[in-house]
Amino acid sequence: MNKNFLLPALIAMAVLVSGCTSTTTTTTTTTTTTSQSPIFVPALTVEDQTVTANSIMVKSASIDKPGFVVVHADNAGKPGLVIGNSKPIDRTESDVKISIDASNAGSKVFAMLHYDNGDSVYTSLDEDKPVLLEGNVVVKPINLQTQTTTTTVTTTTTTQAVKEFTMTASQWKFEPNEITVKQGDTVRLQIRNIDVTHGFSLPTFGVNKQLDAGKTTTVEFVADKKGTFTLACSVFCGAGHSSMTGKMVVE
Repeated sequence: MNKNFLLPALIAMAVLVSGCTSTTTTTTTTTTTTSQSPIFVPALTVEDQTVTANSIMVKSASIDKPGFVVVHADNAGKPGLVIGNSKPIDRTESDVKISIDASNAGSKVFAMLHYDNGDSVYTSLDEDKPVLLEGNVVVKPINLQTQTTTTTVTTTTTTQAVKEFTMTASQWKFEPNEITVKQGDTVRLQIRNIDVTHGFSLPTFGVNKQLDAGKTTTVEFVADKKGTFTLACSVFCGAGHSSMTGKMVVE
């Protein structure tokens, strides 16, 4: 065979084979989905209801960090005296049952979100501040109807010593801020409020009264336990509210 013919033929064949062969590259893209925690916007859902067994129900509560639903009595159309609070809630909860002081509830109360200061306990002495959303307190009014019940009360009359004190309430102090009585004494306090609305709370003896501005309120109870007990303002009254405290000594 003619060598001059063979060489071009081999070159042409190599080019043909190269043109017919292709390499396909497959690229696999892996998409990773990052799961994000849901954002809880502070909110309350309530409805008008009847007070049942000294309790009310909040249909749902959402909060962006741990806190409480706190129930305030009506004070001229605004939240006033604290009359109950929920157990601690975290993020969101439905059908929140709250025990309240029905004797101070009246026909309207306010449910309000408060943040927990870290101890999982709400009291009027804490720094459990109201929750603000865009500068506004998260609060909802609830109209109440009270169940009518018939109760038979047997009264036993006994003679007890009455210790009466005159006290002044003002921002942010009670004067005097310490009283001493004997166990078994009936304690009667005449508390004159000289500025804004305050409250008077002595939980051990079941006392929680709203003190209206410019008025004198009578508080009466039996000191049936010995010890030293804290009394405090139970209506938010300004920056010094948490320091408005005193004590009662029962000997």
